[in-house]
Amino acid sequence: MKFGRRARVAVVAGIALAAVIYVSVILVANAQLAQLLPAAIAEGVGGKDADRYTVEIGKVRLAPSLRGVTVENLTVVFDSAVATDINEPALVRSAELGALRVSGVRLLPLLRGEGVFVSSIEIDEPSIAVEFSGVPGEMLATSDAVGGEASPEFEELVPEAALRRLRIRGGSVEATQVTERGTLRSFLHGLDLELTEITIDTLAFANPVRALTNSRVSIAFDTAHYLFEDSLYVLTTTQVQADSRDSLVQIGTVQLTPTLEAASFFDRLPQRADRITLSAGPIRVEGLDFAGYVSEEAVHVRLVEVDSLDLHVYADINLDWGSRAVPCRYHNGFADIPIPLRVDTIRAVDALIRYSELAKGSERRGELTLEEVNGTIVNLTNDP
Repeated sequence: MKFGRRARVAVVAGIALAAVIYVSVILVANAQLAQLLPAAIAEGVGGKDADRYTVEIGKVRLAPSLRGVTVENLTVVFDSAVATDINEPALVRSAELGALRVSGVRLLPLLRGEGVFVSSIEIDEPSIAVEFSGVPGEMLATSDAVGGEASPEFEELVPEAALRRLRIRGGSVEATQVTERGTLRSFLHGLDLELTEITIDTLAFANPVRALTNSRVSIAFDTAHYLFEDSLYVLTTTQVQADSRDSLVQIGTVQLTPTLEAASFFDRLPQRADRITLSAGPIRVEGLDFAGYVSEEAVHVRLVEVDSLDLHVYADINLDWGSRAVPCRYHNGFADIPIPLRVDTIRAVDALIRYSELAKGSERRGELTLEEVNGTIVNLTNDP
């Protein structure tokens, strides 16, 4: 069957017209997305306070398949002029993303309202500043959603969602915490995170960690710096790598450092306690049962190996503690950890342990020093 010249011209013209229409649709869709996304992002971040956020987007590109989108140079900023009007436990002050790529969106389930299913989300160089008006750990512990079950009225409201892969590169988080003693600042830099097979349903809505039941978790970061709520200690960790597939965590260094000299430190304590200075590293954790933690909310570790531990404990017995004079029992603190914890073996290699004490009526403290300590603790648990 042969086509005449006019037929061939019509076919070519039709293809060209279809291409023009397709390109026009993509361009119009990109423009529409650029207009709609700022409001959607502001609502997602701020909820009822969405109008207090300014969102700017450098560029939006819809995928040719219409199943993905790339957003470049995304910036979200909270209007500080209305900061005093906000009374939220956690507030995003600002966020910057170098690029956000979403791919593999399944259109039919989305259009039918059957759920949101995405193959991949990649985020490059996010920088986020968050402010807490309470203690983050306490907010999680008291949340009705965590550790419970979703109420019946939520079961029909929570859409099913699945994400096969989430990848974050070069992330940074700055956190401020407002306390009675002022504003405390902590940070995490150089974050690389990968999660796979994330599923959100009613169980995950009740307890978000359940979304990772079948997930592989890989995380690494350069530095984390945390100032405790009482501002008496700073915890710093460097070069952390963890992978749930290998059940392995590696830490370059850990440092726990008092922020005050001894006299001021003890004056600030609500009850008698020792002043502790600690550094260690590298540290290797093997056999971490991540799946067991997700499903049973319990932690089981086969081995913790600590190299070059330097521990200094200073006790001031000479100080008149008054009503604050309660015994220091560290094992009680371990028993009070809110989740079951079991460590088969803890091994210390080449440790330096010092205990200093200022006795009653003494002006000079004594010190007991143990050098080049190698030791092993087995079957450590708070759930006998």
